[in-house]
Amino acid sequence: MKKKFLLMFAILLATCLMLTISVKADNNGKLPNESGNTITLTENVTLTSEHKVESGNHTIDLQGHTITATNGYAINVASGATLTIKDSSSGKTGKIIHTTGEQSCIRNEGTLTLEGVKVESNFVAVKNEKDATMTIKNSTITSSYAKADTAAVLNFGKGTIENSTVESTGAKGVAISGIIGTEKTNSTLTVTNSTVKANWYAISTCSRDKITVENGKIEGPLSATSGKDQIDIKGNVEGPMNAVRYAVSGAKVTLNEDNVNVKNDVYVNEGVTLVIPEGKKVSVDKTGSLTVTGTVNGKVGSAVLNETKGTYYGSVEKALINTTKDEVNKLVLKSNVEETEFQFKAAKEANALVNTKNVEIDLNGYTLKTTLENGAEATMKIVDGSKAKTGKVDGKVTNKGTLTINNGKFTQMPVTAEGATTTLNGGTYPIEDIQNAVIPEGKELVKNADGTYSIRSIVPEAEEEDDKDPTPDTGVDVFAVAGAILVVSALGAVVLNKRK
Repeated sequence: MKKKFLLMFAILLATCLMLTISVKADNNGKLPNESGNTITLTENVTLTSEHKVESGNHTIDLQGHTITATNGYAINVASGATLTIKDSSSGKTGKIIHTTGEQSCIRNEGTLTLEGVKVESNFVAVKNEKDATMTIKNSTITSSYAKADTAAVLNFGKGTIENSTVESTGAKGVAISGIIGTEKTNSTLTVTNSTVKANWYAISTCSRDKITVENGKIEGPLSATSGKDQIDIKGNVEGPMNAVRYAVSGAKVTLNEDNVNVKNDVYVNEGVTLVIPEGKKVSVDKTGSLTVTGTVNGKVGSAVLNETKGTYYGSVEKALINTTKDEVNKLVLKSNVEETEFQFKAAKEANALVNTKNVEIDLNGYTLKTTLENGAEATMKIVDGSKAKTGKVDGKVTNKGTLTINNGKFTQMPVTAEGATTTLNGGTYPIEDIQNAVIPEGKELVKNADGTYSIRSIVPEAEEEDDKDPTPDTGVDVFAVAGAILVVSALGAVVLNKRK
């Protein structure tokens, strides 16, 4: 019995010794290649040629040491072969480095697992070919390549990246990319709880790719050349503004860019949350828009908000052009706006901000300095919803359709074209333009103690009081302009009609 036990122990010991091969630096630049063995580095190794895993199941334990390659691939895994590269050292200092030429550091056509290692290359760090499977865990993958025609991780097959960092440090480098060129295959990659960063594109895809990022951090823009369906952002991701484009319902994107100027049309879709942290700035350019059907936590700088559509615009002109006909579009000013040069053809031809639909403009206490025109078949209402009633229109207002003004301060009396209707329910106007106003029956023009003028209901003589302040309590603020001023009170409307 004792002899049998000793024999079994000897067999087990011999088996263990066969499964672990220690490799030193004096190994003539080659690694052992026996299937089923674990190759454990005891010193740094410089390869004189690629280490190719032809078949079987292999493991390399860097054990804190470095494999350096200067010619061909550092490691090449053939179709049908399996390779695991790990680092059992406590400091996780094991590396695989490729230092010369435009050659991938690790190429995989079979099954590759990287766990707790660093891979550095001046070209592609890890290339996963079509029909291959790649798993990267707790690792750091870096490329210093300066161009955008490849990536630190180039995936043509199926892959997962977990709790890792993938970085391109090149001037125009890409961190993660899918299919490039004429490859006729579909690729999928899931990146979880990881950091992806690059100076050019953090992630780049084409029509045959699907890359999903769930939780983690993205530093650098994303690019899907064939549409947003090639990238999905899920969970809580810290990332750039354009990550919002790829966010699916339930995702939360926390902005990590300092100053964002939105120049295109960006959408925060239903179920998506965009968080703009304190100190980060988002502004909408004159050519851009930000439509929010989801949630935005933080401040968006813009010229105007279309409350009906939930869209921020960088110009009132673009907001007017993008209104819809079937509903009243409420445009709320979010800052003082001066628009005297116009970006879009229709407005340039008219040399004015042109409304052709059904619009309500809320001055919201701000000043709109421009030339404003209400089209022949259009309806426009101008109000000032601010508490202080400091909203102002500085410039010529021409009405060719239906215009209603509830309040606000105007530097010029609105001009009413033939066949148009202008209704003044309130507001403040220059008295020098009083010839354009019609005093309705039962109303009178009254000069106030401060030199302004109001239109109010005629008070019967028997009810007048000698000492009564002639200024009506209209609730409408007034302001001084050069010369006398007309204030149209909320007590009555001035209707300007010019009919053919």
